[in-house]
Amino acid sequence: NVNITNVTLFNNISGVFRSNETKQSTGAFVRVNFTLNSISDGQYIWNCLANDSSGNSAFSIVNYSLVIDTTPPNATVLSPLAPSNSFTIGQHINITIRSYDINLSNITANITTPTLSVASAVLNDTNSDAVFNATYIAPSALGQYTIRFFATDGAGNINATQTTTFSVVDSA
Repeated sequence: NVNITNVTLFNNISGVFRSNETKQSTGAFVRVNFTLNSISDGQYIWNCLANDSSGNSAFSIVNYSLVIDTTPPNATVLSPLAPSNSFTIGQHINITIRSYDINLSNITANITTPTLSVASAVLNDTNSDAVFNATYIAPSALGQYTIRFFATDGAGNINATQTTTFSVVDSA
């Protein structure tokens, strides 16, 4: 019967894989909780080293990974660019945004009409170049439209700061 005497957490949060904290324990099977605060966004690895009362020590056979992501994706509207955008009824409007994030999940756009109804569009990056596109066909309601973009990452962070406007005008 060998009892585990302590467990040490190792990680690369500082930039170097090293010990972070050691907790004392007793028993053949133990559960130890470590709490780390103020970790910067990034991808990290961690493992635990267990020591027993006979002087043996061992890491887990694999390292584990941890991703900290508290930052919303960045985003920049590419088109349509306000204020010089006028389209006629039935014209195709290219909606385009550039967005980067290591963990980007999706890009959507809400298009608010002059009557305040809202249409949604899912934008796709067909060239894997961080440029996301959708096509919107100008409807029959004349007036100014507002597009609000939503860039969402896998951690649930949302950038909803990007907007643009365009107008649908009579072709006559």
